[in-house]
Amino acid sequence: MKIGIDIDDTTVNMAKPMLKYAEIFDTQVLGRKGSNGKWGLIQSRYYLEALYGWNHEEKYHFFDTYYKKVLEECEPMKNVVEIIQKLKNEGNQIYFITARLKRNSGL
Repeated sequence: MKIGIDIDDTTVNMAKPMLKYAEIFDTQVLGRKGSNGKWGLIQSRYYLEALYGWNHEEKYHFFDTYYKKVLEECEPMKNVVEIIQKLKNEGNQIYFITARLKRNSGL
């Protein structure tokens, strides 16, 4: 069987490092006050503009500056390595799917 698995926030926790660096960017780079703990108001990291009030230019500046660091700090979700290995050992073909940004991400 061919199995497609999304990477971000399915196999790795991307939200945690994304929000960590978004706070740093908002407070230290833009000189603003951060999210003030309003993280519960967003559904995913794709709502950073709404959470922080960033415009498109600021959002892309954030990704250009911190995206590589975010990716380097992503950790596997609980049991994901074992589950994927089990699926592979059963003869399944595993395909990882992502919609990660390409624009100046340094990747």
